[in-house]
Amino acid sequence: MHRGGTPKLEVDPAGADAPVLVVGDAGGPPWLPAVAAELLAFTAIAAAVVVLIPGPDATRAGGGLALVALATWRALLRGRAVGPVGRALPAVAFAAAMAVLAAITGEPLYDVILCFNVLLVALQNDRRTLAIVLAATWAALAVPALVHPAGLGLRALVWSVLLPLLALPIQRRSQELRDRVALGPRLRALQAEMLARPDSREALVRAAPELAGCELVALVEPDRAGAFVVTAASRDDLVGTQVPDVAHSLVHRANRAGAPVFVPDARRTAELPPRLAELAAITSWFCAPVMGSGVVAAVLCAGWERPVRDPGDLRIDVVRSLASEASTTIDHTDLLRSLSASASRDQLTGLTNRRGWDGLLAKEMAISRSRGAPLSVAIIDLDRFKDYNDLNGHPAGDRLLRTAAGAWTAAIRQGDVLARWGGEEFTLLLPDCGGACALEVVERVRRSTPGGETCSAGIASWDGRESAIELFERMDEALYAAKAAGRDVAMLSPLPAPPPSPGDAAALLPA
Repeated sequence: MHRGGTPKLEVDPAGADAPVLVVGDAGGPPWLPAVAAELLAFTAIAAAVVVLIPGPDATRAGGGLALVALATWRALLRGRAVGPVGRALPAVAFAAAMAVLAAITGEPLYDVILCFNVLLVALQNDRRTLAIVLAATWAALAVPALVHPAGLGLRALVWSVLLPLLALPIQRRSQELRDRVALGPRLRALQAEMLARPDSREALVRAAPELAGCELVALVEPDRAGAFVVTAASRDDLVGTQVPDVAHSLVHRANRAGAPVFVPDARRTAELPPRLAELAAITSWFCAPVMGSGVVAAVLCAGWERPVRDPGDLRIDVVRSLASEASTTIDHTDLLRSLSASASRDQLTGLTNRRGWDGLLAKEMAISRSRGAPLSVAIIDLDRFKDYNDLNGHPAGDRLLRTAAGAWTAAIRQGDVLARWGGEEFTLLLPDCGGACALEVVERVRRSTPGGETCSAGIASWDGRESAIELFERMDEALYAAKAAGRDVAMLSPLPAPPPSPGDAAALLPA
């Protein structure tokens, strides 16, 4: 029980594409309208069987009941996770019933109802389910034809050839439509993931092969010099590869035209970039420009090992959609990164500010702990800065802060980080640097103070156990000691005493 307020609600972070939580009762099964429509259609066909097809009343009634039973069976399977064989069973049973009725009566119209059965499976199921039903339908046509060869033989032969010609294209188109519908939630989930990540490029190239059914994806972007470089790829060895600006470069063609470039079969195209020729397994290429502010900001390239013949193929459309998503999300994440960097920078000196310092210190402490490497920190304070401001004015004080930041940055080692803590105080992060090393670096910084001014510094070397707050307190105490010693000096804080061992702690206990 959550006390002292409203109950706490535990939320599953599965997102908008998680299963829907239904509150209350809608008054009936959610699939009832679809089932009712299907039952109505089959009942109408059953009535047509009873009325139109000649034969004994019992046979016609049996055909009608078979149609209704099929519709009921299909309704029971709706929404259930079954494989191709399970989905095909109602249609196979129906084909068997029609074969028995046709064999008994010798009437030719039952093959028309078999056609309806096959086409319905083609519209609603996958290729494997359709193949099972087609095989059962051929058997259902063959049995009556053997019993009544004169009346049904030729019809069975015609329908055996005609049904695959009708059903296979219908299944392919309906499957493509289902795939397009199913793609929407997956693209929305990818967009959410790309927006949530610090760099959306990695999420894009990792998800694209599964979505587009391709074996290779690469995002190519211009660098500062204008050369196109692979910035993210599903193959790590391609990252950093520069794409030469040659006439047969697909990337540069897409960039110059501002339009996608498609190569159905690279084996028949002599003009391909040398780097692509090394990827011999890839036969089809598609390069889509990623637009940003009306210009080509990048090019998304996808490659397939099995040839993609049609530029209207769903896989090509997926890459187009991914390029469109990338144009939005990459700009968004780059903007967030820029804003984050701006928020972590001091506007006056351009150095890392206090917020950025806190994050860097936590990161370096974790690295130091894992590697067992030394780590030191220092705080540097311009001496008598308030008097300098009062005498020369605040603009002069700002100039001194900027000049000191530049001079001190030039005096530290590569990998060290100088940050502005606030006012005239600066902090210095010294990775892989113990107490003696830190004192040497800070002394170099102190001597480089510009404008004839001086500074005082306090240094603390981390013992690997204390918190960031405790480390800062020791550093600050060393600075106060430097000020008390007359300023213009750097003081190193002694390491804290190690905690007592279990044996020492036991010796402190009363007997």
